[in-house]
Amino acid sequence: MLDITKIIKENVKDINIIGTGFSWLREYGANGANGANGANGAAGAMIENYLDIAGFGLQDFTYPDFTKDIINKKIMMRNKCCIACSKCTEIMRYGGRTGCVIKNNEVYGEIYKNCKEGKIQPKEIKVGEHI
Repeated sequence: MLDITKIIKENVKDINIIGTGFSWLREYGANGANGANGANGAAGAMIENYLDIAGFGLQDFTYPDFTKDIINKKIMMRNKCCIACSKCTEIMRYGGRTGCVIKNNEVYGEIYKNCKEGKIQPKEIKVGEHI
């Protein structure tokens, strides 16, 4: 995937390339996971000019201060990271207020339970609405 973004970045000069999905790499997303041609996570991909911006969407729900830890501690704390269960995404699909069901269960557990039990109906999403 990173190889494709680098090809686009090299051939289309007037746009910023945003890499997404780094939350799925958990504590390795910032700089520890080996990427294409030696790029290490988001930092490596940016240093090696594969992308301009690194997206950590789900990580923000469970670990809102992850950027402070990256800057100040040079690591992400494993016990604070998103575990990539996708429960927050399920709540989004139902149109509910979303957050981390695992790390903040007292708030989002009931919302998630209501979605799964059919008490909240899935939101109808029109084609292209998510773009």
